[in-house]
Amino acid sequence: MAHIFDVEDAKKYGILPAVILQNIKFWQEKSMANGKNFHEGRYWVYNSVKAWTKLFPYATKDQIRRALDSLRADGAVVTGCFNTNIYDRTIWYSTSEPLAESPNLVAEDAKPIPVVMPLVINTPLPPRGEERASKDQINYQLVIDAYHEQLPELPKVQVLSDKRKRYIKQRWIDRKKAGKFTDDASAKVYWTKFFQRLTESDLLMGRSTKWKADLEWIMTESHFIKIIEGSYHNV
Repeated sequence: MAHIFDVEDAKKYGILPAVILQNIKFWQEKSMANGKNFHEGRYWVYNSVKAWTKLFPYATKDQIRRALDSLRADGAVVTGCFNTNIYDRTIWYSTSEPLAESPNLVAEDAKPIPVVMPLVINTPLPPRGEERASKDQINYQLVIDAYHEQLPELPKVQVLSDKRKRYIKQRWIDRKKAGKFTDDASAKVYWTKFFQRLTESDLLMGRSTKWKADLEWIMTESHFIKIIEGSYHNV
């Protein structure tokens, strides 16, 4: 089986991200043709990292996850959550520029370019996303402190793992780009108010079941969005 990608995308984002991006564009076009998965003015594609790995067996889960994070950080795709089940963590993806009702994304005479496994596996992902994150000066401790101060009933953060740092970084960048804060002072106000919202949910606070949310769960994109939208209010 051969996969295709846009050469210009590969130059910008790397080979594996370009392959995944082309796949997203392909399924977006299918959704548009069938009139499905249309939300907020966009056509969407949804998949778990495990499913992506089956589609691209030459890449590991970590490589897939980094490629998707890289595409998002570089502005090639946006993410959303339109799952009907509140426990479904599947992330939805759409290209940054919404599809127009136009001819096929892939030209009819386009020739597929085989993806050579060693090339994909051995080619490092571009560091641009990491560089941009460092310039944003993510204040991880500020977020953790606000979580502990406002939600002392929830599990304490004992270890700031790479996974947790990645989630905090993504949410920090998203909220800052959305204009919710500009510096540490305004960030503290924002995160304080955000964590206070959780106290309105019996489910997340463990008042209705033995389960309680923790910081890692809260900062997962799909959960974070639903908290903002009030989906867990009094649930």
